[in-house]
Amino acid sequence: MAQMMSQMNEDDGHRDANNQTKTVGQWKCSGYDVALNMMMMPMKMSVWASTDVPFDVEKFQKLYANVLKAQLRLDDAAVAEMMKVKGYWISTEMNAEIMGAKMHNTSEVVEISNKTAPARSMRFPPGIPRKTSSPCRICRTDNKAGDLPPICAQKPGSLSAIPASSKSR
Repeated sequence: MAQMMSQMNEDDGHRDANNQTKTVGQWKCSGYDVALNMMMMPMKMSVWASTDVPFDVEKFQKLYANVLKAQLRLDDAAVAEMMKVKGYWISTEMNAEIMGAKMHNTSEVVEISNKTAPARSMRFPPGIPRKTSSPCRICRTDNKAGDLPPICAQKPGSLSAIPASSKSR
């Protein structure tokens, strides 16, 4: 059982620049072949990445590394290998086999822009009251923002410190 679990969490990720370039949409891209074995599911991707984007790609990749770890459950070595792809992934084509079923997925960025969100996107729907405070899920007390009771400031798992009078309302 332990051997099976270690094989499931083994991430044999690697990427190779394929020395190809092409324009995808408005972006000049470099091609990469990426292979990943995640939880006994082999995946192969063709990636077209560009550094010709209107944001700091290095900052984005630092943030995206955490997303990869969480979403794909990759280890640090596999994430480091994926981060060697230079640029923002503009187009991907992925082939995978999951429990015997073949999967094919493609994605392509069509626009990157910096726009102000429409005012209506930040309004509460009609009939939904606004709250100035919300109940704490741990001690069930209403707290104003920044005014945390001592239990909320403690480490998770310290529920025994909840005073009996504040366990429920």
